[in-house]
Amino acid sequence: MGWGVLCHLIITIITLVCTEHHQNLIQEIPQLPLVLSEENVLTTGLVEVNNNFRNYICVDYGKVKQYVFPTLSGLRQDFLLIERPSFFDENWTKLKLEVSSAYQIIQVREDMIILKNLLSGEKIIFANLYVFDRNGNQLLSKFTFESENIVAISIQDFNAEYPIYIDPTYLDEDWVSLSPNWTNGTVNSVDVNKNTGEVYVGGAFTTINGVSANRVAKYNGYQWQSLGSGFNNTVMVVLVSDLSGWVYAGGSFTSSGVNQRLRISAWNGISWTQLGVGFNEVVYALVEGADGKLYAGGSFTKSGDNTKNLNHIAFWNGSIWDEPSLGVGSSGDYVMALSADNVGNIYVGGKFQSAGGISASNIARWDSNTSTWHPLGSGVNGVVNAITVNSEGRVYVGGEFTTAGGIPANRVALWNGTSWDSLGTGVDGIVYTLKYSDEFTLFIGGGFNYSGGYIGPNHLAWWYQEQWKPITSGIQGSSFSIKSLAQDSYGNLFVAGSFYNAGGVDSYNIAKLKRPPVFEVRYIASAGGTIFGQSPQYIMRGDNGTEVVAIPLSGFQFDRWSDNNISPSRTETNVTSNLELVAYFSTIGEGSPEEGSPDGNNEGLLEGYVDGELEGEGEGISEGEGNVEGISEGVIEGEGFYEGELEAENSEGTPDGYFEGVAEGATEGNIEGAIEGSEEGPQNDGEFEGYTEGEYNLTAWIDSPPNLDKEVGDTLLLLVRVSGGVGNLNFQWYCEDNNNLVYRLSGQTQNLLRIEDIQVEDTGWYWCEVSDEHSVVLTNRIYVRVSEKLIISSIFYFILGIITISVLFVLSIRKVESNMER
Repeated sequence: MGWGVLCHLIITIITLVCTEHHQNLIQEIPQLPLVLSEENVLTTGLVEVNNNFRNYICVDYGKVKQYVFPTLSGLRQDFLLIERPSFFDENWTKLKLEVSSAYQIIQVREDMIILKNLLSGEKIIFANLYVFDRNGNQLLSKFTFESENIVAISIQDFNAEYPIYIDPTYLDEDWVSLSPNWTNGTVNSVDVNKNTGEVYVGGAFTTINGVSANRVAKYNGYQWQSLGSGFNNTVMVVLVSDLSGWVYAGGSFTSSGVNQRLRISAWNGISWTQLGVGFNEVVYALVEGADGKLYAGGSFTKSGDNTKNLNHIAFWNGSIWDEPSLGVGSSGDYVMALSADNVGNIYVGGKFQSAGGISASNIARWDSNTSTWHPLGSGVNGVVNAITVNSEGRVYVGGEFTTAGGIPANRVALWNGTSWDSLGTGVDGIVYTLKYSDEFTLFIGGGFNYSGGYIGPNHLAWWYQEQWKPITSGIQGSSFSIKSLAQDSYGNLFVAGSFYNAGGVDSYNIAKLKRPPVFEVRYIASAGGTIFGQSPQYIMRGDNGTEVVAIPLSGFQFDRWSDNNISPSRTETNVTSNLELVAYFSTIGEGSPEEGSPDGNNEGLLEGYVDGELEGEGEGISEGEGNVEGISEGVIEGEGFYEGELEAENSEGTPDGYFEGVAEGATEGNIEGAIEGSEEGPQNDGEFEGYTEGEYNLTAWIDSPPNLDKEVGDTLLLLVRVSGGVGNLNFQWYCEDNNNLVYRLSGQTQNLLRIEDIQVEDTGWYWCEVSDEHSVVLTNRIYVRVSEKLIISSIFYFILGIITISVLFVLSIRKVESNMER
């Protein structure tokens, strides 16, 4: 049988086997907001590829192949251009994409496309564009607007070797998936190392995002990792020590690998270590007190060797577990929640009716300073599952109760130090977890559907400024709930539990809400002015702020805001990001004709303002020792100033004979002038304040291409060039990241910006604010894209090598067959 016949037979068998499966795959292709424009499509075929964790889908359109698969950042929709398309524009090759009918284009920028779902209102960002050719050379690329429902990925492919790989990513407005692939058990607890940003989780899983990890795992910002051998049974709680960085785990487990670990253990960075002899029953809660001691709560009643009574709560004294004065409750009771304040109090919640022998209904306070128990009023009438304390000592409690202190409080309540308060009408289902974010925000997670009686948060709720607010789109799943919440130092909220989708993004049992939906708007006055109104303002996403006014000081005038708004009063509307807005002021030209100033000074008559010409006569300038009579003629050109010809006669009596004022302290523009005329009386001393002759024009620019590509670990250098500056120059660098957040770069106050060991999160727009004695200007903006070091090229060459070997093998077989036929 010839080689060609064998190949044909193999292809026929594969086709027959796969046809039905391919038809099923068609149903699995996600409904993407952007699809290939018809002019890109030649033929259509469907191919399945397996990446060892989850199938992704390749759709072959002839000259273009499309790959769709989930990542930790969102849904990826990559393209492979086999050869250069026939349509291009000034060396920019364009891959055109059509917006699906359910979406609308909100904004198209070179670095991102923002789309809105017309049904849900959800915003989707198409960003992180990365394009390279077959040799691994990264190509300059951007998004462009083509028409009402057509956008394009434009690529500068001059000298590029095809095929070209195009790699953008869909980003949900709020949520980031931390496990787009299968996680086979509930995540009961999540905590974050505030210093490193590492995320630790514990639960009932043995696989998380396709990575084998026995019931405990760590996310390092890029991938999930197992922690040693993990445990043989469920982890109920993980805690990262703020003092040592050690990670503690509690639950129902009894061993880690071959080592006995009775329901409590500590990870020292290398292995799980023993903490005494552990406990005889389950550990549900852990907390670190202000005194540095580790407290554990649960259903246990004794130490792991049954030699010591530990009544549902214990603390580690460095060598053994000890009990806080008789513990809490009796047989059948348990502790579910622990929280600590900063003055030595430990708040204990669960199912019990006593603490240290005193009456306490399901919640109590242990004062570690005096070693005494205290009730919180008359407590609550049901199990307490969660407690969190803010910096002011206000205690928020969640669980399965309906009254607190005898007042209605549906499953969530506040202890203000002396009495209980409800949080509106509460929530309609069980609360498992609470996280107090700041003085404005409390997040609530559980198994409820509504908060405040009407807001449907899908098991994640938000109590903000003493009222319930809607929060994004929550989670989804067949039997779903939120078990644990944690927050990192940047304000990102980590959500753990039992679900498969968060905010419309596939994420199995663990996800990240990128930022709390409250933004800070800060107003700053530059030299010469002040701000009237509230600053900073904390504004819920999509809401409006309150009015502020930029007020100039004496001798100054308002110029503009840093976003080029020229109105001194402003109110931010539809706020969707943190903002820092600077008001700029400039000194007033003292020689300009003015009308009606107090006390009869500077009385002027303004006549005519036709075709940009301003004519005026000024009298009554404060009289001094000398007179200057003549005609001052000049032209003032620039933003915010009179454009045209300024003619003024009879400037009399300025002090000491000085002529003060033609356009002193202009901020932008050219001042050209000449002073002509005869003088009578004392001679002008020839000194002029202000720039009356010649040209004044402060300009600044960054000496760099508009787009820079860097790899992680590189050093970023940007240099500002300046022309026309007067006196001392000041520099302040700024950055706008891919989330549209603007930051003032701390310490970057020179004309040279230097950032060493640059990271992916440093991607964004960079510019500099430059000022001298008279004005403030902004440079051009430079977009810096930081990517991981290119690995794909190595993979490409590896695959190319395999293909080459295969081809050579086929050719050798055919040569053998040819020789045999001879």
